[in-house]
Amino acid sequence: MTKPADCVVLIALPTSRSGFEWSRAQAQSEYANRFLLGWDQYEGVSDDLTDAVERYKSQGVKHVAVDARQEEWLRTLSEAEVVIIFAHWIESAAGAGAIEFWDGPCSVEELVDQIPVDFNGVIDLSVCHPFGFADQVARHRPNCSVCYAEYAVSPSIWAEIYCSIFEVLRRTGMDYREAVTRVTLEYRRQAKKKMKDKTRDRRHQ
Repeated sequence: MTKPADCVVLIALPTSRSGFEWSRAQAQSEYANRFLLGWDQYEGVSDDLTDAVERYKSQGVKHVAVDARQEEWLRTLSEAEVVIIFAHWIESAAGAGAIEFWDGPCSVEELVDQIPVDFNGVIDLSVCHPFGFADQVARHRPNCSVCYAEYAVSPSIWAEIYCSIFEVLRRTGMDYREAVTRVTLEYRRQAKKKMKDKTRDRRHQ
């Protein structure tokens, strides 16, 4: 059984305008500079993440770190059963890639080395395409589990999905991985239904 209090959320994506502008000015930051229209394009994402932080706390999440640095990653691995990371994945042709924390990228090799050998919790990656990381964890830290989506999902949608996951955990105390599976399947089912409804509506116009 897992409760929200067993979880820690690390948000390395900007959650304010000042944070967004600061991130864009950093040479090592890739994520914020992908928003070519600047703050006007990103503001909605920031609002959704900020709103989600308050909702997570109200649902009993143990700790939510915004502007999450690598030191937060190290600390939470000794404190929580479930570590959830909202961050940007940096592809690497030469290696397995890296996760962009607030204070810069951290390579897969570094991340895996920092996971205690006896850690048997869950690492949940709200990160697009972190296949290299998941593969290395499976090889070198088989005692823990890694959750991730095999398809790209916007941060705003992820933020809402985790609100539902924590609500399920709060009400039922079911196993974390089971809660993630049930909630994400339901979101996908609803998304498919909306697409079918829109297609049907267009046909009848």
